[in-house]
Amino acid sequence: MKSAEEIASIHHLYQDGLSKRKIAAKLGMSRNTVDRYLHSPPTESSRSTTNLGARSLSRDNQHGLTTSRDQVKEPGDSVGDTAWRVGPYLLSASGELSLGDSRIGMAETQTLILLILAKKANQIVSRDELAQQLWPTRPLNANLRRNVTLSVHRLREVFAFGPLGGNVIRGVYGKGYTLGAAVEPCPTLTPRKRSPGQPRGDAMMKNPFYGEVHDYWANRDPYKLPRQEWLLQQSVRFDPSFEQGYLELCYFQILQCFWGMRASQDVLPQLQRLLEIVDQFTHQPSGWLGIKAEVQSLLLWQPLTAQSLYGTWLADTLPRGMPLFSWARHLIFTGRPRAAIDLLKAQVNDELCQGWLVLAMAYCAIGDLPAAEEAIQRQLSLDSTMIGTRLFLALLMARRGQGAQATRHVLDSGILDRPFEGVQALAAYTLAQGTHHQRAQDLLDEAMARMHQNPSQTGALGYWGLAALALDRDMEAIHCLKLSVRNRCYSAPVLLATPFLKPYAKSPAYRVFAEKMRRSFPILSSTRS
Repeated sequence: MKSAEEIASIHHLYQDGLSKRKIAAKLGMSRNTVDRYLHSPPTESSRSTTNLGARSLSRDNQHGLTTSRDQVKEPGDSVGDTAWRVGPYLLSASGELSLGDSRIGMAETQTLILLILAKKANQIVSRDELAQQLWPTRPLNANLRRNVTLSVHRLREVFAFGPLGGNVIRGVYGKGYTLGAAVEPCPTLTPRKRSPGQPRGDAMMKNPFYGEVHDYWANRDPYKLPRQEWLLQQSVRFDPSFEQGYLELCYFQILQCFWGMRASQDVLPQLQRLLEIVDQFTHQPSGWLGIKAEVQSLLLWQPLTAQSLYGTWLADTLPRGMPLFSWARHLIFTGRPRAAIDLLKAQVNDELCQGWLVLAMAYCAIGDLPAAEEAIQRQLSLDSTMIGTRLFLALLMARRGQGAQATRHVLDSGILDRPFEGVQALAAYTLAQGTHHQRAQDLLDEAMARMHQNPSQTGALGYWGLAALALDRDMEAIHCLKLSVRNRCYSAPVLLATPFLKPYAKSPAYRVFAEKMRRSFPILSSTRS
């Protein structure tokens, strides 16, 4: 028998337009259970049940996400009620739990328990006190205490794959429960809304910085990403209501992590602030949840959360372009490359040529290197100046034993003549497969010197580990690959999903890396292609 809160949630979500399948997935129950309660009228207790006394459920932006209406404030409202930082999580006053600006679904009972513990941070709350606050009208008995224990267990499962693990809720023997993470009160943010009469198209036309952004992206040069980021920062300062500018700013920062030009831990706080701003707009940019999913999966290392939030419906709603590629990278580097191939093959064409590179990554992840190279050549046939694409082609050639051709692509791209960046880790790996071993050694030496100074600010830790393996420098490889896992580097899941490390599968560095990734980065094994 489901609780009144759960029955109310079923009816609320169905009235808001969700299918029975999505309701079942959201609430963690079978579709037959949802169907049974929908065909029976809600009880009086479930009708009167509201989330935390004032919460109602609504359909968020046609995506089926649960939101709290009492969080939405009109322009000019003052700062709202107190919220809490629970380690890296944000818990709002109305019970919305988020990580990396992505909401994490919980049942009503779990939400209430977390709120009670957050309000009594650093205190022990007994089972009896929890039971009395959760069910004040019911007599205290053994069944009620068991319900508390079960609800706490399920709440721990919500945090199980999070950065703090399942021990966020600590049990104190014979006394009760307390939060095992640092809890800090903070004011909730007042949503910013675009002023009326200011359509996005006008903002784009009048913005003096935005027009230059895509001129720099024409040849897909990773070294131009910082300039694009700066222009986008200026564009959103010029027009704080320019939603598309925020979205692209997030995207280009993610790409810098992918190419190893910025450390993931360095860029993550900025991304979270940007996503928080976009989340507060009345009308979010189309498809921006694809970018949120990539942040959740490959920067916060929470692919299971991203998949549970968006996996059943997001791909069908994403527009062609940046958000679609973000979702595809989530699929590729978390264990579902074939799903990414099916998605991209239906969307990518010569007009959306950047997609050929993402499609090549997907083929690479399933080990079909000829198909990956064919997709890359297709993109280069449209524009042979694409530097990032040429570098990826060089990687494929190096992996296939074509060291001389791979080296020529690297030298012709001009990457080695640029200022030292993490992207040169991929060049070092490629050169190590050809005849320029000493140049690759020099690049690795410089990277190790920088890494010893400040490893948390070094991008491409995993790629440097790959380069060290190619140069038979096993100790440096172990050091780099271990750091890539410790610092949650974007390059680590990329290497885990692609075949570049496979020739070194018997090396100690690979074994250490694979074991640490197995414990730290959950793969979508239940749906893996």
